[in-house]
Amino acid sequence: LRGCIASHACFLFLPDAPDVRSREPDPIIPRGEPGWGPEHYWTRHPAIRRTTLGVETLFLCLQHTDRLHGMEREESDEILAEIYSAMYAPDQIYAHAWREHDLVLWDNWTVQHARPLPNDLPRHLRRFHVAEKDLTETYLRVGRERGFV
Repeated sequence: LRGCIASHACFLFLPDAPDVRSREPDPIIPRGEPGWGPEHYWTRHPAIRRTTLGVETLFLCLQHTDRLHGMEREESDEILAEIYSAMYAPDQIYAHAWREHDLVLWDNWTVQHARPLPNDLPRHLRRFHVAEKDLTETYLRVGRERGFV
């Protein structure tokens, strides 16, 4: 995967049609740039990235990665399926047993996280966004416009 570029979307699948993928627009406009809007929630990144500590990490995930560039869709899908079967194997999953006053921190670049079902229970989410510009509200607006949120 070294040297491979992957396409990612904030909203890869429709909530009411989980088998229907979004398709990458052309051109991709970087978030926050003039012309960026609901149809430009795509980006491309290397499949393997280095953390600030120099550690290589996979930058792929079932929820957001559409495909690997430079190969046919079928080949990309097969490779991603193999990767996901290893990444999401039961022995690779940590489930935190929450207790009062627990605090869990993680690096969003290297750790995938989710809430197990049922995930509609109340929670307190505290997010610290490290970026020059916080686009959380913009992403939420786009998600609402597209029916994802």
